[in-house]
Amino acid sequence: MITDRYVLESLDRLSQRGSPNAKLEPYIQTVSRSIQQGKYCRNLLSLETLEEVREEPLTIDYVTILCYYILTNECLLQLPRAYETVRYFKSVQSTQRNELLYSLQTAPERLWRSLPGLPKCLIKSDLHNRLAQCEDFVNHYTESLGRLMVEFRLGDPLSLKEGLHHKLNALSQFLKLDSTNILDILRATGKVTEGIGSTTTVAGNVPAVKPPSSVTRYWPAALLALCYGPTSLLVIWRSREIIKQFLQENVVDFIKGLVINWVYTPLKQVWATVRHDDDNSIAVMSQGTLSSESSSLTRMIVHFMQENTSQSLNEEQLVSQVEKGDLTQFLKIYETQLEHPVRNIASGALIRSLLIQIQKTKVDGSLALNGIDRMLQSQQLVFGVVALSPALLIIYTLTTFAYRLCKIGRLWSYRSQHKELLSRSLNNAERLLNYDEVKAEESYWNQGLLAIEVTTVHQMGLTLIPRSTWEQWTRDVAELTDPKLSLTSRLHVVYRIHHTYASYF
Repeated sequence: MITDRYVLESLDRLSQRGSPNAKLEPYIQTVSRSIQQGKYCRNLLSLETLEEVREEPLTIDYVTILCYYILTNECLLQLPRAYETVRYFKSVQSTQRNELLYSLQTAPERLWRSLPGLPKCLIKSDLHNRLAQCEDFVNHYTESLGRLMVEFRLGDPLSLKEGLHHKLNALSQFLKLDSTNILDILRATGKVTEGIGSTTTVAGNVPAVKPPSSVTRYWPAALLALCYGPTSLLVIWRSREIIKQFLQENVVDFIKGLVINWVYTPLKQVWATVRHDDDNSIAVMSQGTLSSESSSLTRMIVHFMQENTSQSLNEEQLVSQVEKGDLTQFLKIYETQLEHPVRNIASGALIRSLLIQIQKTKVDGSLALNGIDRMLQSQQLVFGVVALSPALLIIYTLTTFAYRLCKIGRLWSYRSQHKELLSRSLNNAERLLNYDEVKAEESYWNQGLLAIEVTTVHQMGLTLIPRSTWEQWTRDVAELTDPKLSLTSRLHVVYRIHHTYASYF
């Protein structure tokens, strides 16, 4: 909590003046260790132990610090929940639908209170009264917390005796006691751990504020489940074969198909691609097609030239030209045949030339397809990874849900809600730091509200920032309520928090 550093510094100053009693020392060490670990310890000294050691030097000083530690931490833990209750009743008042739902949820309670007669108040007046009571409660204890934090620290610069009396008076005023006896203060502090509103009342005997219980809010749903649950279970039992078939087709087969067709098979293809396995390569034509067709074309042209030329023929040169796509010698004979097309068609020579050109077209097509094959094979790993990506995304999502369900206890993360709450509390803290000239009562209320908002900022920040920066985060947030810093310096701390941790918010 934000007051822990002050408590730890106070205990260090007291230890310089003298060590606590042997029976008191374990409590002091437990509190110090808890503060250093960032935890809150409710381990309060017993009245019997205090009665035994109250005459020892510095005992009352140590117990006073412990009581301050307990009271401030309990307020900072419980008051944010009270403010949530205020927001709950405001949300109920915001829409007519919420009011109707609230009236249904609280109908049994209101009828029980008003029997044997008519309801004493309407829903709107009931909501208004409860909201007013909650606001009076939180305003009272927010001001009391601020007064305690300010007045208690004002005893530090005084002499030892006057400072102790001033701190005891601050504790007594917060607990609404008539005396500053340390036994009475310790007894009342122990009751506060049960709830800051459980033993004291404000604004006309208002009990500790809280929203309606879970039983009150969910009894309509429970009643519907009780009425229609057995019938629904019977229908489900009679339809168990249909449900079993549905689950088999839409759940089991889906998971099986997902794993085999979209995880195992793509992974196998990616692995084969990395190993350069030719059996699993992507291709639009069979292997060897280009070489066989090119060889066939070469033989056709060589035989054709041997039969249709009277000059000596260099076969090696002709083969080399055909392999490069140069058919100049063949086309010269073809041009000669076109001079007498009818005669050459009748003899079959022109038809043979045309078939050779068709074979040349097939070779060109195979060559183009071979280029496409090479391009596909060069990108085969990319295609495999892309085919695997949807399944990996689904598996990652399911794994994340399973982890949250097992480790956190819920499927959905409240990260967005935490960001919104942190932003709102940090904005309120900055707004409160701008109020430098206010009345004393308003100053106490502002100080208490600032402590509550900064505590919320600290707790929400721990859920958003990495664990490695927790210590730095705690130090920066604690400076927002450090009375040693001026208001301008604390506003600069707000700016530093925005600049340093904005990426996490």
